Amino acid sequence: MSESDNTQAVSIEGFDPHKLFAHGFSLGTADLIQGGSFAEVVGRTVISLLLYLKDAEGKPPFASVVVILPPTSVTTLTADNVYEALESAFLTLTGTTPNEKQSAFLKRMTRVVNSSTLEVAVLEATIAAQGQRSLVAIADASLYRDDNIEEPAAFGVSAVRTSEDLWTPHVARLCHCTVSAVQANEGYAVVHVDETPARLSGNVDLLTSVDGCFVMEVVREPDSKDKVEQNAQRWISLVLCGEMEAVLAEIEEMQLSDINRLHLLAQLFCRAGMTDEAIATLTQLLPHLASMDPTNSIQISRLALKAGDNSLALALLPENVEGLNSVMWIEQGLELATLLQNNQLIERYDERLAQLYPTSSSLRENRDRRLLMNCRDATLDVDGGFTTAGFTERHLAILDGVLSPQRGYAHVIDDAQGWGREWFELAVICCAMHAWHLGNCRVAADAASMITKSDIYGRQAAQLTLSSIRAMMLKEEIGRDGGDYYQERLLSVIRYLAPRPEDGSVRTGVSRLLSVESCGDVGVPIVACIMLDLASEGVRLATRNRDAAQGSQQDLADGQEPNEDVLKAVVEKCLKWIGDQGAAEHGVTVFPKNWRSIPIRPFTS
Repeated sequence: MSESDNTQAVSIEGFDPHKLFAHGFSLGTADLIQGGSFAEVVGRTVISLLLYLKDAEGKPPFASVVVILPPTSVTTLTADNVYEALESAFLTLTGTTPNEKQSAFLKRMTRVVNSSTLEVAVLEATIAAQGQRSLVAIADASLYRDDNIEEPAAFGVSAVRTSEDLWTPHVARLCHCTVSAVQANEGYAVVHVDETPARLSGNVDLLTSVDGCFVMEVVREPDSKDKVEQNAQRWISLVLCGEMEAVLAEIEEMQLSDINRLHLLAQLFCRAGMTDEAIATLTQLLPHLASMDPTNSIQISRLALKAGDNSLALALLPENVEGLNSVMWIEQGLELATLLQNNQLIERYDERLAQLYPTSSSLRENRDRRLLMNCRDATLDVDGGFTTAGFTERHLAILDGVLSPQRGYAHVIDDAQGWGREWFELAVICCAMHAWHLGNCRVAADAASMITKSDIYGRQAAQLTLSSIRAMMLKEEIGRDGGDYYQERLLSVIRYLAPRPEDGSVRTGVSRLLSVESCGDVGVPIVACIMLDLASEGVRLATRNRDAAQGSQQDLADGQEPNEDVLKAVVEKCLKWIGDQGAAEHGVTVFPKNWRSIPIRPFTS
């Protein structure tokens, strides 16, 4: 295309790429556009750059245009859709349809590829493989996932996670990787997110913090989903204060569809602890399953399980997983199928997740857990209850070795030690579980105590060690002169617990173990010896950092003393704000960010 091939459009409705590039354009950068349709955003951005961006010789600076779509099993977009979007964008931006020569140029210039998985690392490799000076367009970016991102789970009855909380961390990571790839290739990328633009300050900051990536949004009128998310936190606060009737009245005024209304009510009833009402509401959704989005079906299945109705949860859990394109909800579906012990669904969700996101840590954890439960529950005569779908040769080797009377645990552990630390720990905990199930408490304690410091299996190993030792003490398997044995095993549990004082279950287990009912009068000598061992090793209990505390006190002393009137005003403001919210929960409720400017040193939100 040349300058003479196009004319300037008189007016543009919707997304206008000229506004996007008003801030300038540089190779080696990316633009993130939230909202708008694929055809509107990707089509117009690509055409605008091909038409109006020229190098010193008056030619487009790009060697090629590459449109990257999600895997074919996830997206409905095809190469034909891409070419149609480009021709529609040409008409919008120039006022004329492309002629035969221009259409041929667009098809010759543009390549459409599908990412093989929804992994950010795979997408980055795909971008890097496109060569120098490529214009890359990434569709449906919110579907991709990076397993290295640790997403904080919502906790507390009043905590809310919106849809933007789920995709923004992964899109921010995707943009970072995209910028790195186009910088290396001297190219450019446009990243499209077909979602409502992020509104929460933390998420906005996350997206705008990526160097070399400009963030833009396509404004549209909020739909019913947006309005529900905007009110979710307030509604939950009101419900927790007993204002359910007022919330129900507001929801009725929104005139939502039956599916959306019942789904929303079920969530609120579950939050309020109104189990019977939640189950009754979820039951009303059964006739609507065929028309529901499968991700919503997984959500309501989880609500039913939480409410204690396993049969309803199973009825709501989608059997057809082909329509699922969200990695997070496929992982949730796999977890639900496992908790409900439905092997047919486990196999389907395992296969779907392996297809879209083979490096999922949830997928590996689920397979490991099924192996562990099979080792725990199986005997030599009866197979374990969970399917081995997705098991690797090493999973099967551990299972076969644990259940084989000819081999023994030592051979299984020795073999796994050559496969790496994680496999070694998995083999150890499987052997310990199987031994415990067969009543071999000493073997179980010996094995489990080896890996109580494991990041993955440490908690299970600590609990198994405690249970085994307690059973041995009650049965007096080791005489009074065997205190050293108990001491060594219990010390391994203390080492697990030392950096995790919040683990109440294991703490309680230690207390029960050392009670008179469990260990008689040998408990005190065991504790004394353990404390001496810890002291000799220089182990320090987790305490407040004294140096940091002294530094904070010095900072306060260096500054002005807090003004009592100002402090009183702040407290009153906080109390009024909490009153307006309807409820507050320790560790969950956060005061508005802009209040941090109040000049009081000890004040935190």
